[in-house]
Amino acid sequence: MDMEGFAKRVSDTITVARIGVAGAIAAAVIAAWISYLSANKTFDASMVTVGVGILSQEPDGMSSAATRQWATDLVEKHSGLPFSPEAKEALKAHSLGGAKNPISPTK
Repeated sequence: MDMEGFAKRVSDTITVARIGVAGAIAAAVIAAWISYLSANKTFDASMVTVGVGILSQEPDGMSSAATRQWATDLVEKHSGLPFSPEAKEALKAHSLGGAKNPISPTK
């Protein structure tokens, strides 16, 4: 084998190795990103559950007003669906499902 042919094979081998390493790095980055998104959605679902749990209880005076406001904000933030102004007002005085009209997020 002549020197030019050998150099070409070495160059091709190095190119293939670089592509393989780049592919492995890309796969690791994609896997980490998917894992991050999954954990983020799990956290959001947990926060919505906490907020709904608080809002499911009947309000018991002024001490719960701030807690109910916090829970409403929590559900809005982590669900991505804002409550209408009417729903927010209803949640101050009633539990979820406790008002005469059902409380639903705005579209």
